[in-house]
Amino acid sequence: MKYILINDILSFIKKYYRYLLGYFIILISMIFIQNIVGFKSDENLFIDIVGLNLDSNGNLYSLLMFLLNLAIHLLVIFQIFDNDIKNGLTNIFLRINKQKWIIYKYISITFINLILRLIVYSLTFIFFKILSGSLSINIIKYFLINFLFIMLIDYLFLNIYILTKKNKILLYIVFIITISLGVFLKNIRIVDFNIFILLLLNLLLSYLFYYFSKSKYINILE
Repeated sequence: MKYILINDILSFIKKYYRYLLGYFIILISMIFIQNIVGFKSDENLFIDIVGLNLDSNGNLYSLLMFLLNLAIHLLVIFQIFDNDIKNGLTNIFLRINKQKWIIYKYISITFINLILRLIVYSLTFIFFKILSGSLSINIIKYFLINFLFIMLIDYLFLNIYILTKKNKILLYIVFIITISLGVFLKNIRIVDFNIFILLLLNLLLSYLFYYFSKSKYINILE
């Protein structure tokens, strides 16, 4: 388990370290830019920075930050899930059975996403304090909702990816339709989502991921 987790982390960093650096630079720059142009460093700005406000009714900034925060985590899941497949599952399953492989992928995806969110929240909190920003204990609630929402989207796209694995055109169509629907939705404050409901949906989609992986996706690849 330790080897798989370390390998997943290193393979992701090695392939996407430029994107990670760019992502963190953009986040920090946005905090300073917003402060320079006169926006107060308060919780509303914090919510925008970490991608918890999808405002498609004119606020291009919050929409772009939402998509940016989501995109970096989608890179995580596809790198982790696809890395072993591209390197050959046959050799991997000589050392580990399918069920354990899927569970280890669960753990890798969850752990790396958790670490990424912790880094984002830590950096954002530090720079907000540098600029004398006002943040309350609510950021803990924001973190939990943010993490659960990202994991929910991760598993949603993983399930779509699995079901459309043999039809790339269908995958692209579903992806474009999903993004388009998200862009044209009315203003959504993700911070208002119910944590319990997010948790239940995560459990449901993660189970579907396990089921599809074991009964459809891996069997197809054998």
